[in-house]
Amino acid sequence: MTVALVVASALPLLYYGYSREAHTCAGLHAVLEDREASTDPQVLLAEANRLYWLNNGSKAAPLYARAEKLFAYEGNARDELYAKVGHLRSEAETMSFVDLSSFLHEQLQKPMVRNDASLHL
Repeated sequence: MTVALVVASALPLLYYGYSREAHTCAGLHAVLEDREASTDPQVLLAEANRLYWLNNGSKAAPLYARAEKLFAYEGNARDELYAKVGHLRSEAETMSFVDLSSFLHEQLQKPMVRNDASLHL
């Protein structure tokens, strides 16, 4: 009888916790979808970086590509290159390592990259 009373009193609390967590997860999912659909290249770049560091390069790659195009449209060469390298890094397993290394070597020789520590990294 005591066990039944404890279980009966705990069920509403468990349901509240579960429904609250489900609501929070759904809300987070909506926020992340908004970030992926954004037309702000900085938001796209941040989301692509987040996905890449979560080891989801296949989902990050198209976001990097969209950010790269938007930065090019804005004339922001620095962030365009950052997004391009992120895009290439996300797809590195599907391309020639020699070609990728050659491209990165060329970029590292440019003054814009040499003078920008975060871009150089």
